[in-house]
Amino acid sequence: MTAILVFVILAVALATGTPIAIAMAATVLLSITLFTNVPLLVVVQQMFNAADSFALMAIPMFVLSGNIMTAGGLSKKLIRVATDIFGPLPGGLAIAATAACAFFAAISGSSPATVAAIGSIMIPALMKAKYDEKFSVGVVTAAGSLGILIPPSIPMVVYCLATGEAIGKLFLAGVIPGLILATIFAVQCYMAGRSVLRGKRSAKASRTASGVW
Repeated sequence: MTAILVFVILAVALATGTPIAIAMAATVLLSITLFTNVPLLVVVQQMFNAADSFALMAIPMFVLSGNIMTAGGLSKKLIRVATDIFGPLPGGLAIAATAACAFFAAISGSSPATVAAIGSIMIPALMKAKYDEKFSVGVVTAAGSLGILIPPSIPMVVYCLATGEAIGKLFLAGVIPGLILATIFAVQCYMAGRSVLRGKRSAKASRTASGVW
């Protein structure tokens, strides 16, 4: 019965448009007040102790760095560098999007910030280059998830704080898997780029043949 009431309180809070974080916090506080004998003072003390962590300060710093890079146009510069390097290859624009996401994620530590900063530029550019819309969105969205693996990573920091693991070791453990995943994305982009080139050549050949006839 208690669990049902907790879910009802949470559902009502969400239905009224309350932000998720506030709704969950209010649900927990109400549940503790109504169904337990734990004083609220103890709850406040535990919340303060949980937030009183030096490592936790990395999260707002990551968010701040992502906002600074977005406002300063660093994402455009990363895209320009990646395009210069991978542009001549088949699927070079898609590979450049993957590389730019990896670079940005390695600096900001946030996958949503990476997708927002890189996707706003690269998705229209990919579609303009005759890539499929679903593929264009998928490339940036999938590559943006590299921010979870490639350090520094906000989810890794939160996981380490919750489990007591060493943040440095978890960062090191995410480097190689992140690079492998980025390479897999790049290979897929290369194959898709070859398909786009074949389509362009076929269309050009058809126009040439029709012009001759």
